[in-house]
Amino acid sequence: MHGSQVQLEVKAPVSLSVDAELEVPSPISLEVHMTGGDLTVEGVDGDKNLQLLAGDLKVDVGTLQKVGTAEVSVRVGDVDVPLVGQIRGWLGHTWRYQGNGQYRLYAHTSFGDASLLTK
Repeated sequence: MHGSQVQLEVKAPVSLSVDAELEVPSPISLEVHMTGGDLTVEGVDGDKNLQLLAGDLKVDVGTLQKVGTAEVSVRVGDVDVPLVGQIRGWLGHTWRYQGNGQYRLYAHTSFGDASLLTK
């Protein structure tokens, strides 16, 4: 399936709560855009582009040795990241990291907290 794309779209009324757990092959390039809700990504190697409007974001990348470039940011909220790279911002926070790994990570939430977990 190299080069193919799978798109999943879930729409629900505001009054309805939806919990979903997806299993994907690894490595994979993962792109997620959500309006609201919490997102946790773990056990997935590959490039990640994760964007939330409102909600908490938690990403487990395994080891930083796999990461090439990374940016984790929040507009209003806190970032919890390893003690490497650079954190900037007062109200919103942006963490940037440049490593030697092969994968790219972009993780952003406008309103919520973002956590990057490593081993």
